[in-house]
Amino acid sequence: MKKYNMNKLLILSNDNFMALPENFYQQDKWLSSLLTFYSNKDSMPSRDVLENPLYDITDNIQTMCLCYANFPQDLINFLEVISNPLINDERFTNDIINKIRLGYEETGEEGYIEMAESLQFLRGIFKKDDKLVRIKYSKIIEENNILLEHFINSISTIVRTHTIQVVKEIQKATS
Repeated sequence: MKKYNMNKLLILSNDNFMALPENFYQQDKWLSSLLTFYSNKDSMPSRDVLENPLYDITDNIQTMCLCYANFPQDLINFLEVISNPLINDERFTNDIINKIRLGYEETGEEGYIEMAESLQFLRGIFKKDDKLVRIKYSKIIEENNILLEHFINSISTIVRTHTIQVVKEIQKATS
């Protein structure tokens, strides 16, 4: 697991919540749980099809948790933004992603870049960005003869549901 210099990362809130434990988000456990749950649903693609996208989703959420473990309320805010349909793409890019990148320019801390990339990836999946999905998962889609729309809808639903789960877990861990 990568460590980040938490003191240099962008702080958006002044709330005094306790930091999350170092092992708060355990990607391997979430991945296993999500694969088991979703691959047993009739409306979802098979386990083989979901494995890579779910790995990517949990990996990006783990990155976010590692970057912002000392600032749980900010982490909650970021996770909620990912699947908020009321935030348009321009606002998402200008108000969030560009500010995070500015933090990198000011500090040189790589956690900013990784945070921005994770947010953009998860937001793209939630927003059903078919260009992103085609680039990232075309081989899986083609090899398994899956309808692109069904695949995109499935992983978008998973991002929305899982970010809500993680927000609830953060709230429990810090209350």
